Amino acid sequence: MRLKSWLSLEKSPASVHGILLFIGFVFTFYVMFLCGCETVVTGKELAQEYYNLGNAYYDIEKYEDAVFFYNKAIELDNTLFSAQFNLAFSYVKLGDSEKAITILNVILEKDPHNVDTLKLLGYACHMLGDEEQALVAYDNILAIAPEHKDALNNKAVIYWKLKKYEEAEAAFRMLLKTNPADFEALYNLGDLLFEMKKYEDAAFFIEQCIEAKPEDTKAYLKLASVYMALEKYYKVLDAYEGALAVDKKLKEAWFFKAALLLTKVQDPDKGLTYLAQALELGYNDKNEIRKLLSDPALLEKDDVYKLFREKGFEPTQLSSPAATEDTTTKTNNDAEQKDK
Repeated sequence: MRLKSWLSLEKSPASVHGILLFIGFVFTFYVMFLCGCETVVTGKELAQEYYNLGNAYYDIEKYEDAVFFYNKAIELDNTLFSAQFNLAFSYVKLGDSEKAITILNVILEKDPHNVDTLKLLGYACHMLGDEEQALVAYDNILAIAPEHKDALNNKAVIYWKLKKYEEAEAAFRMLLKTNPADFEALYNLGDLLFEMKKYEDAAFFIEQCIEAKPEDTKAYLKLASVYMALEKYYKVLDAYEGALAVDKKLKEAWFFKAALLLTKVQDPDKGLTYLAQALELGYNDKNEIRKLLSDPALLEKDDVYKLFREKGFEPTQLSSPAATEDTTTKTNNDAEQKDK
């Protein structure tokens, strides 16, 4: 779940080579000065060169330098709104969303229907933690462009963050009406519905997600989680098979498939084989390992422990905190009994 911020700088075509252009401009100006040329360089022309230089620094992620040159451009030409927009964008990159918001509101006073400005304002408000104002910005975009993809997505994500699940679901569904094969929207809606415990609906959208982008393993892993909640264990195994068909080295799929076979499905031979494969690939999530080892339904527990030890796990790493505490308590009690 993430907020989309696919905004690009309003660059002039020459900005990619802004540094070279600026050097050339200064050199030309200097030659004209030496030759007594009467040509006058206007403030707006110089502002454009500062703007280009700011863009060049932005391109190489030197945002403080970009801020300096955008400010120089604006000092010379306060009608250069592209420089103001890019200045705001640079402040967002620097983590100073408050300054960005101030600049964007000034731009919107003169151009209240500028979708790019509203979009950046929404993102800046979100980064500042002001989700309500971010929603206002996205609503203003949707008043201008009712099917705007990023505004709908971002509204949904913010509602989700605020735990306003029904509103988030409605925004994702609206987005999918005009973008039915949008992978991220399908995945996010499925993930949201999973969190809402609407498991059948979640499975439907995650399956749609896989159809839209069958090479993405995260959708298979999410589908496995959904079917696990529904206790449809053979469908869980199918989902892991799908993930492994895409990426044979996906250690998470090998591990969770093994865990299912060693507990719910009860096929310990395959379970041990798949567990060995997961560990060979480097699976080492100790929390998930503890969950497996503390599962009362775990089959062939001695062989499972043996396999972990062969892969370099110490016995203390394999015990759950509760089990370790119980063992410690028992040892202490035994010691007390001996003392008596």
